Amino acid sequence: MKICLFNVTSTMDVIGSGEVGGVEAYTFRLGLALKQRGHDVILFGGSPKNGRSFYESTLKVKLFPYLETSGIPNLGTRFRRLAQRLHFARSARSEFLAEQFDVALIFKPYDLITARNWRRAGWKNRVIASIHGPEFYALDRCFVSSVDAMYAASHSTAGAVEKHYGRPCAVIPNFLDVNKFRFLTRPDPPPEKLIVTAGRLVGWKGLASLIRAFVEIHSRMPEAHLVVIGDGPEKVPLERLTWQLGLASAVQFPGVLSEESVRSFHQKAWIFVQPSIGYESFSISALEALASGLTVLVSDQVGVADWFCAGENIEMFPAGDEDKLKDSIHRLLNEPWTAHRERGRRARSIVETEFADEKVISRIERLCLGKEITASSDP
Repeated sequence: MKICLFNVTSTMDVIGSGEVGGVEAYTFRLGLALKQRGHDVILFGGSPKNGRSFYESTLKVKLFPYLETSGIPNLGTRFRRLAQRLHFARSARSEFLAEQFDVALIFKPYDLITARNWRRAGWKNRVIASIHGPEFYALDRCFVSSVDAMYAASHSTAGAVEKHYGRPCAVIPNFLDVNKFRFLTRPDPPPEKLIVTAGRLVGWKGLASLIRAFVEIHSRMPEAHLVVIGDGPEKVPLERLTWQLGLASAVQFPGVLSEESVRSFHQKAWIFVQPSIGYESFSISALEALASGLTVLVSDQVGVADWFCAGENIEMFPAGDEDKLKDSIHRLLNEPWTAHRERGRRARSIVETEFADEKVISRIERLCLGKEITASSDP
């Protein structure tokens, strides 16, 4: 198949910045996985400006102009994103139609209008919408008939999509090369009570709550330390907060790291925490930690938890509840190491069964071919 991945933000900024996060990284990972299976894949993305770099890859990429969000009237975040993507779609339209793709994948509800415009121009091949969150907006239901199938990475997201659009949404999780994030066989606990979190440093990730909760943890366990991996607009405010709370020597901000460097922190960690206070449709960072056999604690806003059993192979707490977050971390840091190892083995087994790249990509291929439409309520 000749496949187009249509996502302006995948190339427009540095991964981990305020505008670019997991969906953009997913776009590249998906493209590479499809390419490795023999498909002709081209990513249509926004042309980087002001010397900014974009995600380095062997994937074939075509770049087109787009509007900076700062230059769009501030009538709300969704208005700005819609305007940005419509401008990008207009820039790429003639070349997209000339490529004669068999399938096009879009990654945001904002691109439903673009799919409708392709149809009006006479494009008749398949359009698949990969939905990574309920970013719905006024009148978007008017354009959903232009896509042939939809899928989401979690049952909760798929349920929201089905309710909003009134049509089936397949549930196909994010995927992982399980051999890269190998299971950590650690018979003895690491000497330092290290807590790790990773992701885009933006407000809805709840990292300020985690740092505030860590104050009491560190006072009761001086050997406890926190590592916040990633970058974004909240990095400086979060660093300032650690100074204000007297945690500067106990909290580390190493920035965006390679997979190998992330794995090195997994090797030394006791637990991984994803404290999102806003809805997060999946969280590949949490999945990588689960694959490594770490104890993973997530808020009830993190979609990856849909695939695991709370209290058995993943731990959960109510989003935004700093007392529950603090209590959960304290409990887990005081658990016997054998409990961590057993929980990690159970989580790793699910990762191998449900999230291995070969299995997941084959489902996406079948969806592209029109062979699989699975509602979120199906097993």
